[in-house]
Amino acid sequence: MAEFKEYFYIFCIVFLRIIIIFGIVIFMFFLISFNYDMSIIIADAMKIPYDYTLTIISFGFANNMTILLTITEIFFIVFLFYKLNKYKFFNKIFSKFICIMDDFYFDY
Repeated sequence: MAEFKEYFYIFCIVFLRIIIIFGIVIFMFFLISFNYDMSIIIADAMKIPYDYTLTIISFGFANNMTILLTITEIFFIVFLFYKLNKYKFFNKIFSKFICIMDDFYFDY
């Protein structure tokens, strides 16, 4: 029979994962919102209609810029974490985070 410490540990790990995932979702929401605002500013400055499409299957200028900016920023954030992982201090922090995220599914 599992003890209280084991249940508490599982609860803490699950709660921490929920907080991390919720934080990532909120960050992505604000990032996409900021990128959409930036594409509107760029479209206004260049006097390009927001729904201007170069091809039939295009999303429109503002939406294409939002998608492009979001993917580029996510790439640079991941690249930054990859480069910072080479330093001892950041490696300890990231390894703790990865250990927490590795146990996402329990085999109990």
